[in-house]
Amino acid sequence: MSDSVAEIKKPSSAVDTFTLAHDAFVPAPDDNKEAIPFYRTWFGLKAVWGEEFCKEFHYVLHEISCRIMGLKVEEKYPKALELLQYNIDHQAYPPKPQRRISYSSEPDLFTDKDVEEIFVAHFKARWPEKRINSKFAKEKRKGAWEICQKLALERYERDKAGFVARENQRERDYQNQLEPWQERADSINKFAVKAKEILKESVYAH
Repeated sequence: MSDSVAEIKKPSSAVDTFTLAHDAFVPAPDDNKEAIPFYRTWFGLKAVWGEEFCKEFHYVLHEISCRIMGLKVEEKYPKALELLQYNIDHQAYPPKPQRRISYSSEPDLFTDKDVEEIFVAHFKARWPEKRINSKFAKEKRKGAWEICQKLALERYERDKAGFVARENQRERDYQNQLEPWQERADSINKFAVKAKEILKESVYAH
């Protein structure tokens, strides 16, 4: 598709701008003849709506150009504005990502009960024939209690670190889903604002 346009006079309105740019388009020698109506329409709309809008929302420009290229030139721009309004009204926001529900909770700081459980486990593994309420066990408990407290603290810190890591990963997953959603939502909002400006400035404003 050529970017060439014939010299055109200064337009007096949006529809004049469209018509003059549309008719001034000069096809390249190798342009597909069946596509020339599309190219003329594309150049006409771009002349009215501006390079920036058409570059950012080229998919809208492409869709509208395809749908109106077969119309008479005087019918094209009014129909383009109608379709632009339709696009504003029917922009679909993607479903907003939701945070994944967490069923875990931060572990409680260890208690004497936790320390006792550690002692009992180690005592039974070391002296399976001894009773846990024996005098022997009571003596061993006195000497091992501080060690068991350290083991309980290590278990608590390990469990807490695991909890924090899972919660952080859950938040990262949510943010990774939220970012593209927000970009899409911002793009939809920006399109609506820019498109409404075009409609407002047009003699065919809604």
